[in-house]
Amino acid sequence: MVKLSSVVKNVKTKELWMRRWTLHSFFYSLAITASTTFYQAYAIRILKYNVDEVGSLTFVNISAIALGNFIGLLLVYRFRGKRVILWKVFALINLLMWSTSGFADLTKVKWLFPFFIGVAQLAGSIGSLAYSDTIADMVLREKSIGVFSKVNVFTTTATLIGLTAGVTIFSVISDVVLAYRIYYTLSFISSLISIAFLLSLWTVTESPSLNVTPKLVASKFKEITRQEDVKHYMLYMLILTFSVNLPSALWNYYLIKVFKGDESWISINSISSTLTSMLGYYIISKLHEKLEPKKVVVASTAFISVLPTMFLFAPSLPQQILFNAYSGFTWAFLNNMINIYNLYLANNDNRIYFLAMLGILNNLTASTATKIGSSIASIGVEYMRAVFIASSLGRLASMFYALKKLDNV
Repeated sequence: MVKLSSVVKNVKTKELWMRRWTLHSFFYSLAITASTTFYQAYAIRILKYNVDEVGSLTFVNISAIALGNFIGLLLVYRFRGKRVILWKVFALINLLMWSTSGFADLTKVKWLFPFFIGVAQLAGSIGSLAYSDTIADMVLREKSIGVFSKVNVFTTTATLIGLTAGVTIFSVISDVVLAYRIYYTLSFISSLISIAFLLSLWTVTESPSLNVTPKLVASKFKEITRQEDVKHYMLYMLILTFSVNLPSALWNYYLIKVFKGDESWISINSISSTLTSMLGYYIISKLHEKLEPKKVVVASTAFISVLPTMFLFAPSLPQQILFNAYSGFTWAFLNNMINIYNLYLANNDNRIYFLAMLGILNNLTASTATKIGSSIASIGVEYMRAVFIASSLGRLASMFYALKKLDNV
């Protein structure tokens, strides 16, 4: 028989691991807030990008994730016994590249900023696969909604702190370049703290390594798509992803160039959405036993469908605040349930293949949609508005598909 003292020790060890993971996630979110929230605004304001160049930058951002998912699949399976180390190495690169990207203008080399972003996202997607595989083994399915929603409260709190710092910095400091310098320096410091907690984690659950070849990957992808529930979920995600990303390069550009907003607007808007996201995650954590994932996915997809069109009718800061409050609340429900589908829809043996395949297809779709949207928008403002409306219609189409075809998880 297993001694009670050993069981208690194992429980306490796991609790310590989970606390450190939560603290790493908190500071990771704090570090990434500045660089990911303002990278387009930085490109527009400091590097003087036009809308098509912002589209190309966003294309690099997203397509690098697709490439990282393919490379990550081969690496994580080949070194699955060392997946925590893979997570550490690539998350570290992701953090450092994002937090130092805001100093790219010092070099006077225009392509360096997209390079920083591309490397950050490539590394981040590889690290994310190793992380997801580790966490899915650490958290039981029946406890997953509650655990992830609680961690999301911590990470959104960190985001809120980072955005509040952004409002303060950009409001107090009139020199925009100096404001970016200070903000990205804070991001870099938070990155170092996040890395420290990440490096303190250890391997708790073991999984055998496997020498994965491209031929095996192709056969596994084929096997996964034969599952009806997986196939329908992936098609839903591809329709949604294309629709969501059509205007992904346009939100900040439209805000700055058409609505005449600035970084303070972006910060305040993000604070508004973050606060309501926290409320959404809190509600989910309290009701998680009563929530049916499919119903939540369908309902929240319907609610986010109106967002791109709503945005066009919110030219003032108060209207933008209300718009982002609605956006944050509705996206919280969808994001939480998508996370559940991603981690638990496929069986344990196929989980990494599924995550990688989904990541590759989603990000190729997203990067293509981004470039199409920015190219159309570069013709003129009316065409830009048409892209937002098309995004709403596409989201609505994905909702109807989910209603008819999506299985529960």
